[in-house]
Amino acid sequence: MKFYNKANTLRKIKCKNAFIPKFLIINTKDYLINRKNILKKIVKNFSKNKILIVRSSSSEEDTNIKSNAGRFVSVPLVQNNEDTLEIAIDKVINSYRKNKKNSIFFVQEMISDCDLSGVITTCNLSNQSPYYVINYFEGTDTTAATSGKANTKNYFQFKYSKIGSNKFKKVIKLAKELEKKFNNNYLDIEFGLKKNKVYLFQVRPIIIKKKILFDQKNFESSLIKLKNKIIKLKKKSHNLFGDTSYFGVMPDWNPAEMIGIKPKALAFSLYQELITDFIWAKNREKYGFNDLTSNHLMSNFLGTPFIDIRVDFNSWLPKNLKDKTKEKLVNYYLNIFKNNHNFHDKIEFEILFTCYNAETEDKLNEIKNKILNKEEKQKLKTELKKITLNSISKINDEIRKIEILKKKQNHVKKSKIYSIDKIYWYIEDCKRYGTEPFAGLARSGFIAVELLNSMTNKKIIEKHEKELFFQNLKSITSEIIKNKSLSRKKFCEKYGHLRPSTYDISSKNYKENYESLFGKNKHDETKKFKISKFKLSNKSKKKLEKFIKTLDKKLTLNTFLDYLRKGIQYREYSKFIFTKSIDYIFNEIKYLSTRNKISISKLSHLNIKIIKELYYNLNNKNLKEILNKNIKENIDDYKFNQYVELPQVIKKPSDVFYFTETAGKPNFFGSKAVEGEIYFLNNDNFKSLNNKIICIRGADPGYDFIFDHKISGLITEYGGANSHMSIRCSELNIPAAIGVGSISFNNIVNSKKIYLDPEGKKISVEK
Repeated sequence: MKFYNKANTLRKIKCKNAFIPKFLIINTKDYLINRKNILKKIVKNFSKNKILIVRSSSSEEDTNIKSNAGRFVSVPLVQNNEDTLEIAIDKVINSYRKNKKNSIFFVQEMISDCDLSGVITTCNLSNQSPYYVINYFEGTDTTAATSGKANTKNYFQFKYSKIGSNKFKKVIKLAKELEKKFNNNYLDIEFGLKKNKVYLFQVRPIIIKKKILFDQKNFESSLIKLKNKIIKLKKKSHNLFGDTSYFGVMPDWNPAEMIGIKPKALAFSLYQELITDFIWAKNREKYGFNDLTSNHLMSNFLGTPFIDIRVDFNSWLPKNLKDKTKEKLVNYYLNIFKNNHNFHDKIEFEILFTCYNAETEDKLNEIKNKILNKEEKQKLKTELKKITLNSISKINDEIRKIEILKKKQNHVKKSKIYSIDKIYWYIEDCKRYGTEPFAGLARSGFIAVELLNSMTNKKIIEKHEKELFFQNLKSITSEIIKNKSLSRKKFCEKYGHLRPSTYDISSKNYKENYESLFGKNKHDETKKFKISKFKLSNKSKKKLEKFIKTLDKKLTLNTFLDYLRKGIQYREYSKFIFTKSIDYIFNEIKYLSTRNKISISKLSHLNIKIIKELYYNLNNKNLKEILNKNIKENIDDYKFNQYVELPQVIKKPSDVFYFTETAGKPNFFGSKAVEGEIYFLNNDNFKSLNNKIICIRGADPGYDFIFDHKISGLITEYGGANSHMSIRCSELNIPAAIGVGSISFNNIVNSKKIYLDPEGKKISVEK
């Protein structure tokens, strides 16, 4: 069967697996000549109380050459009378513009009370990967999915899987029938589901210029292997507390935010080496938590970085708790996560006990005694106080280590040693004096934010006092903006190593991209930083001093406030310093690129561990041969992995084959609502960002340059409540929604304008 226009395609389909609502096709030319008689004919053709939809069916849409989806108007929810039909028909015809007389339209019964409705595509539109993808809305609004309204969901199912959700079994059966009928594996199908009956509203071809062929057996085999891997990892472990595990792309060290959902080998391996293999656990153990140094935090599932939730939860157990308590506590955490996996980007705020704050006792009391008894709760509270005090006592030592790293960086940079040797020492020094103390300072920053939020919630300090505290912080961001008066040379000496994607060698740093990021933006920033000085009222001061004594009677107010400032400021400062090591590593890799005539784009697929091994080992192969072999293997994996769709949270092995993604729950910041044009900041497409609401994938600190522009607001796809951009927006009082999730983010970036109301926790999209 071939495609005609929308109406005639529906007319010719004989469908076993769906009902097609009754419709009447009208020639536009005939209607314009004989309007009144045709309106009477339409009314007579349908029952009096039927709700109708007037639908476009231009010769320019839904053909084998072009779909023109959404170009022409259809009008839903039309009453079956001549007046309302005439208004709706005129809207449809007027949308045809030049082709009014040579087109048709059709009037159809509207199935307006569906249980769910949406669109199923027989491949992933973004890359043709072999998945059935259903964008759907549960409710009576059959236009919700196609119009991009809120609360829609996405369902993915591997096309060749023998298993799937029963909810969509009949819809996928329809898709398979239509694929066979049209001899086309690239279809876009609108449907409704009501009382277990499928209604077909429309089918159109997906226009693809160059089709990609997939090895079905290899694809399926890879997913089966991953499923078996997950089964193994979820089993009871001899060295971990908790009965099972789950996996997420955002918990703890937030890989999706920092290196992306499908990172290249260099970014992934560097993040592993510097943080998630060992350093993360070493620092945590030092602060009084369980020793997890034998466990890696991050796994690679067919190119997607996932955090092992059980490993993560074990790492937050105070080491002095009894094993029985640890087991109960981890299972308690796991159960909360199982039922609230939307917490995956805010686990430390919503699920875990990782420090002592003003709300800790209230939250402990919420745990039923059959889960943790009073003695266990008291012990946990005591240990959390010790960990919090540990953080306060260690903060200056961590800051000193960061200062040592600066000296180490300069020493290696000035040395005459070979590039591979430099890379090795940049990595080792960065781990010992950079990312390890950064982990401690990040912990202090988190505790500081937890304390401030909890003290505000408990009315120990006022909300405006907390906001002023953040706005008075001295951050790298505010320094960058204030130092715009520096010459290009001096500015780049200090900030030139920063880049929008810290771990991506292909991303230009500030020095390489100075003109695009800063060169034409010379606005005056002096007014922006005129803010009131932070000061506590006497009432708040007394309440705060009382709270501090519950933590430690010897702790003074000044020491406590100094810790809060340092925790937040030095978290960002330490990141600023250790990322210079990454830039130096990239510089040496670029030197190897030139010397061995291997492009930077290829070297972005190099596993950094190969370089480290070359420092100690020697074999009979030359360097270029060694590098190219590793690069080729990783490129092959990378190309394949781009087509594998996985959920943001894996709860069960079958999630490998089919899963549903729901919209994320954002973290809102700022005190004022803003409405404006959105600008999706992707790769190097930097133009004037002034007065725009900026959209970026992750909350990477390398995007600090955006605050040099007069942006109206910020929205990120990924990012937690305590991420870099969350802190920056709090400090600068910029309206922001951090970590909105893939569905909402894609809806936002495809819109013209949005209304962002942080206090009302609302984002409204204008198409």
